[in-house]
Amino acid sequence: MQYLLVALVVSCLSNLEPVHASSESMLRQEFLMSLESSMLDGASLGDDPASDRFRESSMEFEFNLGYPLNEHWFLFLGGSLISETSHVDDAGERESSAGLERHLMGASLSFGEAVASELSLGRVEFNNWLWWHDDLDAIKLSSSYKNLEVMLAVAEEQFREASYEDFVDPEEARVRRFLASLSWEFSRDQLLQFFLLDQQDRSAAYQLSESIDSNRVDAGDADLRWSGI
Repeated sequence: MQYLLVALVVSCLSNLEPVHASSESMLRQEFLMSLESSMLDGASLGDDPASDRFRESSMEFEFNLGYPLNEHWFLFLGGSLISETSHVDDAGERESSAGLERHLMGASLSFGEAVASELSLGRVEFNNWLWWHDDLDAIKLSSSYKNLEVMLAVAEEQFREASYEDFVDPEEARVRRFLASLSWEFSRDQLLQFFLLDQQDRSAAYQLSESIDSNRVDAGDADLRWSGI
């Protein structure tokens, strides 16, 4: 999938056309900043709760950018700059992390007239599902015709979710998913939906006496299939 991402970027650049400053071709941008802080006295049940205070603070700057290359290609990029700190007063215990967390990022190709379709590649959104609320590294095809909508996708984590992480989450590494949905609006405000999620976990099996970093341990492996209406 990483090679497909490179090929898509090359294809986008080869299809680049001059764009004019109009409502349909301008850079679309959205920014959001949040600050949070909390304190808890007596974190370790010491004699002086005020001096044994647990402090936690976080700062997040979220950005979402979108840019249409032409009438068919659209680039999107989203992420957050995050800084988190937690420590206990007078105990010398302090933990902090800071870096870039990736959200939606990639490119989409719109095509078709009778059957309007969109092909997306990158970090793609699946939050419109009733029982799946997450973003995944995926190739996703969505099509609609009259009152029918179809979605097909293949997903597998390709990169770290945040710059301060050293590797892909062990529970997500080498897990390939096939997702499909069919929606039929048979009357006004009445919708029938079918969902399918097939998951194949191809994580390597641990060997006897093998030494493994505890942070890289995958707690469970399973090939699963969910379906529903």
